[in-house]
Amino acid sequence: MLPRATPAPLDDAPPNGAVVFVTDFGTTDTYAAQMIGALLRTDPHAQAVAGYHAVPPQDVLAGAEVLAELVAAFPPGTTFVTVVDPGVGTERAILAATAGGMFHVAPDNGLLAPLLAADPAAEVVRLPQAGSPSRTFHGRDLMTPAAGRLTRGEPLRMLGEPTAEWVKLDRPTPERRPDGAVVGQILRADRFGNLLTNVSRRDCPAPARATLAGHTLPVGGSYADAVAGEPLALVGSNGRWEIAVRNGSAAAVLNAAAGDAVTFLPTSQN
Repeated sequence: MLPRATPAPLDDAPPNGAVVFVTDFGTTDTYAAQMIGALLRTDPHAQAVAGYHAVPPQDVLAGAEVLAELVAAFPPGTTFVTVVDPGVGTERAILAATAGGMFHVAPDNGLLAPLLAADPAAEVVRLPQAGSPSRTFHGRDLMTPAAGRLTRGEPLRMLGEPTAEWVKLDRPTPERRPDGAVVGQILRADRFGNLLTNVSRRDCPAPARATLAGHTLPVGGSYADAVAGEPLALVGSNGRWEIAVRNGSAAAVLNAAAGDAVTFLPTSQN
């Protein structure tokens, strides 16, 4: 059994032992479970959390959005291993970081960029990649063991070379038109077919209605505000606007998908 080191004061909270996995692996193969095995080999005391394995394959933007949602849900000191890695086997770097009171390990392809940009005190290192058993599964062979070293209390600086450079992410941002309307974008559909947007309540506090794919949608406070089978716009549990269909799939009913524009119209417009 491996001893725990005393965590270095890298952030307000030391690693709490929980490791949350965010991947595009799905659940029909053994890849996600292999990462848990790699974690427990490195730190038998770590607590593996199957955060989310349904990121669309190779969709780095969706992975970054899912990671941001989960970071907001977990306590300080949680470690996240995020693997959406279309560049595996290339010269792309692997990062370990502290940001916003959390610890992260991920490929350097933009997954961590929003979180790092939001924390001026973020610390980042590049992991060495020499000696990996596989060129196709760095999530298991390099990233997860690095997370286990963090939960054991090893200082971040022991994992790699410090860096102030990382790949940025081209994230769509809402646009406010001169007439007061806010134009956003569908980021993804969840399992229920709800269409999640990049428009927050702060971006658009109280629209009168929304338009999407040629449809005009009423605004409600909950799914129950719509008639069964009818669409509406509402603020979801993550604080962002979404398009839903009561007892149905907005993605199917409206024939809409990630990348589609959605417009929120102010009360003054008819």
